[in-house]
Amino acid sequence: MGCTGTCPSSRGSGEQREDYWKNRILPFWQNNWPKSRDLVADGIAQDLACLSIAARGEFPAALSMVFSWLKPIEYPDYVVHPLYESGLCTKFPEDALRLLDALIGNPMWVPSELKDCLGQIVQGALHLAQDTRYQRLIVYVRR
Repeated sequence: MGCTGTCPSSRGSGEQREDYWKNRILPFWQNNWPKSRDLVADGIAQDLACLSIAARGEFPAALSMVFSWLKPIEYPDYVVHPLYESGLCTKFPEDALRLLDALIGNPMWVPSELKDCLGQIVQGALHLAQDTRYQRLIVYVRR
């Protein structure tokens, strides 16, 4: 299961997604989401990553909100693919790198579009090519 269809905000135009994030997801997160991180699991981390991607223009705010719930996941391709397709790596390169670094530990195979995401990140912010998170991921891609 990937990001497509897993998040209510993954449907509709970009503006509707951003409004959905601001008016539905954010209040739910602030008022109802459990505060205990003992519940962190691969599925939750993946879904929260997808939720932040689906927020589009609110991606940095969404990522900041869910970041402490993220952890390396077994199948990061399910997040890397929609991240790549979203164009967020170029628009918000620092946040995209932060997301990838949090989710990609040492999975069995390299997500097929990770190299492309990293290329978009550097296109959006050339200085990130020197970032240790970027360096770790690019070495992983080259293995």
